[in-house]
Formats: sequence, structure tokens, C-alpha cells
Amino acid sequence: MVGNDSSPVRGTHRERIHLAKGLPFGTVTEQAPLIDVGRFDRVDAARSPGAYAEWMAHQRRHGPDGAIEFLGLTHASRVLDLGCGTGADLTRLDETSGHAVGVDRAFTMVDAVRHGSDSALVNADAVALPFRDDSFDACWARAVLIHVPDPPHALGELARVTRPSGRIVLSEPDHGSHVVASDCPDIFERIKVHRRQQFRNPLIGRDLPRLASAAGFDVVDTRITPVLFRSLSKAMSAGGPFGVAVEGAVAAGAISAAEAERYESSIAELDERGAFFFAGLAVSVSAVAPAPSM
Repeated sequence: MVGNDSSPVRGTHRERIHLAKGLPFGTVTEQAPLIDVGRFDRVDAARSPGAYAEWMAHQRRHGPDGAIEFLGLTHASRVLDLGCGTGADLTRLDETSGHAVGVDRAFTMVDAVRHGSDSALVNADAVALPFRDDSFDACWARAVLIHVPDPPHALGELARVTRPSGRIVLSEPDHGSHVVASDCPDIFERIKVHRRQQFRNPLIGRDLPRLASAAGFDVVDTRITPVLFRSLSKAMSAGGPFGVAVEGAVAAGAISAAEAERYESSIAELDERGAFFFAGLAVSVSAVAPAPSM
């Protein structure tokens, strides 16, 4: 069980770790395209780039969670949505601020937003943001650093473009926390290990507080959100260790075809009986840029 952590952090803030009560990611009601979710850093080079935009729009159809309130946006605020994807979070940020700017390195995602939004958009990389220092009052980044080659560099860029005392929220999954109901735990562990290797930073969630602090931010809050699916089809749509991930593990030799069949039969049977579940943790960090020195 995760409890409060009263250890002091830099500055006057204390870090609190607790379970968040936001909606679980598994609240989707329709099936999304089945894609390799480890390839979001290469969307434009994918065989079907549009499938990634469709998947993103589906998964983020409910918009951002309550962590957005920490940004304290007003109609005078300038806010950056780093890795804006198809713009679900950007739309909410735009509605609650004076000016929201979405950034994504994939032309596919930027084009998808342009078709349905008037928000300001920039095609750029997280490690080379085309903005002046102190350009934004707040910054938002959800499930971005897991795909970035150099997270410390990206956070350094966020620190550069965030004004003194400005606020940021970072949210990332942690792929080391995944568990699944199955009577083939050894096979699942090998699938999980192989699947983690498809992401640049699969364990980034647990590292967020340290990385934010190292970039110069004062960490105010760390939230641990349970991600729970009780439906196999929804878990597959979300990009869990099923379907595409199992095929990849077989192709790489991490498991055999016979083991894949055994594993998939096991979880399918549990799903039919209502006994299936897939769970993991997501981590969200709220932090403040240092105030200007007197």
C-alpha cells in the first residue's frame, strides 16, 4: 500500500504520495485500433500513421484528469501542451487559459488537431522547443517522456520555457507495475519484459519526481493512479501485453508460439468467466519552477 511521504524536498514544499481518485484509463467504451504503442516516437514512419491518431483520440476522449487544476490557469495564462497528440487535453487547456499552444513531433498528430481545433500548434521536438525563455505560465505533458530519447534534456527545455514560479504537471505510465490475471505467470513475465524493451523509457513513471527535481523544479505532489481493466478487449485496445505485444514476443523469440497460444487461451477463458483483469500504475507529478532570486 502506498502512503504519505513526509520527507522534505528542496525549497519549502513537501512531497505527498497518495492514491489518486481520478477515472481509471479503462473507462473507454469502444474499441480502438490495435497498434504497437511503443512506436509513438516514430508515428510518421509507421505503416498506418492514421491508426495512431485514431488510437490517441479514442484513449483520450475523456480529456485530462483533475491534475490539470494544479496549473491554476486563468484567462491571462499562457500554457504549453507538450506532446499534444490529437488535442483532447489541448482543447481543455485552451478553454481554461488565455492562450494554449500544442507541440508534437509527429506531423500526423498536428494535422489531426488542425482538422478539429483552432488551437495554436507547433511541430517540434521536446528537446528543442522553439520558444523564448519564460514563455509559459504553465506546462502540461502526458505520456510523452516515455517516448523521448533524452528525458532530462526535455525537462531542461520545459524548465527553460516555464516562467519563474510557473507550474507544470507531468504524467507517465510505469510499465514495471503491470500485473495480469493468468495461470501462465512465467510466460506473462517474459512478454512483459519484451514489451518494455519496445519503449525508450518504460519505467519513467517511478523516475518523474527525481527528474523534475534535477531539472530545477520544486516537486509539490506525486500521485499514483491505479489503471485497471476488467475487459480483455479494452485492455487490448489500450495497448496492454496482449495481441500485438504477444505477436512481437513470439517474433523476437521471447516466447514460443505454443506458449503464446497457452497464454492467450488462459486470459480468454478468464475473460469469459468475468475473472480477467489487467492493472498497472500511472504517476503524475505536480511541480513549481523556482521563484526569481531576490
